[in-house]
Amino acid sequence: PEDDEIAAPCKDLPLRNEARKMINRAWTDIGEVSSLERLVLHYLDGRIKLDIYFPLSLYRDEPQVAELRSRLQAALMPHREFGEVRVYFG
Repeated sequence: PEDDEIAAPCKDLPLRNEARKMINRAWTDIGEVSSLERLVLHYLDGRIKLDIYFPLSLYRDEPQVAELRSRLQAALMPHREFGEVRVYFG
């Protein structure tokens, strides 16, 4: 948990269902998203941070992971509600 007196408040952020809809719309052109296994939303410091889990079979190398992370992050740029995107394979 974070200290709400120190961290930015999360009260004006969209609820999880609405956030998921926003994410899905932003990522419609990213093909790998169809293989998404799990998406975890973290409401921290006034933003929604994302942990994204893909099957290990999609993993090729670190440059591929960096490029995918970059595309996912860039697609969310118009939405200030979202912060860091972290990508995992397993």
